[in-house]
Amino acid sequence: MQGKVEICGVNTAKLKVLKSEESLELLRRARAGDMQAREELISGNLRLVLSVIQKFSGRGENVDDLFQVGCIGLIKAIDNFNIEMDVRFSTYGVPMIVGEIRRYLRDNSAIRVSRSVRDNAYRILQAKEKYMAEHQKEPTVDEIARILELRREDGTGTGVVRERSLVHERGDLHGTSHVWIVRSTKTGSFQVLLQKRSFGKDSYPGCYDISSAGHIPAGGDYLDSALRELEEELGIRACPEDLQELFLHRGYAESEFHGKPFKNAEVTMVYLYNHPVNLSDLKLQKEEVEEVCWMDYEKILAEVRAETLRGNPEKYCIFQDELEKLGAYLGK
Repeated sequence: MQGKVEICGVNTAKLKVLKSEESLELLRRARAGDMQAREELISGNLRLVLSVIQKFSGRGENVDDLFQVGCIGLIKAIDNFNIEMDVRFSTYGVPMIVGEIRRYLRDNSAIRVSRSVRDNAYRILQAKEKYMAEHQKEPTVDEIARILELRREDGTGTGVVRERSLVHERGDLHGTSHVWIVRSTKTGSFQVLLQKRSFGKDSYPGCYDISSAGHIPAGGDYLDSALRELEEELGIRACPEDLQELFLHRGYAESEFHGKPFKNAEVTMVYLYNHPVNLSDLKLQKEEVEEVCWMDYEKILAEVRAETLRGNPEKYCIFQDELEKLGAYLGK
């Protein structure tokens, strides 16, 4: 590749290199709709694409193909770059170009993955690119996990992604998964395993909650989230067939925590896990869960109804209608 002069018909020896001041001025003009400035930006940053594709040499990939894909990443970087941030364009552009090439290599790999996995990976990449456009840096794994895809009333994704704290500030409809763990009693009733939320939680600290619950991050789905939260919060490693899908629930609640309004508009896939659970075998995620306990369903329902009537959740953060639907399903 070192001696190659033309790539995709472009004479690499004659490529222009823009100075920082020139790039900034062209970016301002391009943002204002100047297409000529946009073209000059693309031409003036082709050497940036060349420097990136050199990192992928030796993989047997066609250099012309990599160059074209890298140019797509460059164009995305130009269109999404925030000129108000004190960051060099190349600092932002390189990760975008690398990401586009990696996506191409993944999608054209000899190892094929399922369509659902590829779709999820693409949504995660979209969320990552949106985050980079807004913050001018790559998100950490934890930051990606806090990026949620907004949902429609039927639970399907909209393709719009937003950071979790902003979702709860605005009251945007988002996805969650709930897993109820139950066991029968000798009296013919049943008990529910409840988790007590950690006192360090940013919402409903110290309240009793569903057995296991969690947000659906951008790129994720309900079942994967349910299985992940079960293992992370309680240490229960379940298989997809261990969870019984019950119903889709739509819930809304408003409150205030730490002096900030909190609006929770969620569409939830509710699951049942009724395999034997020994409390002593559980491994609680201390950052999330203070403790767990078995409680009689009728006692929980009576107290949740009372709190709902008062309009002031103090002990529980459980939707009354979801709890009632669970009881109806189990014959209560």
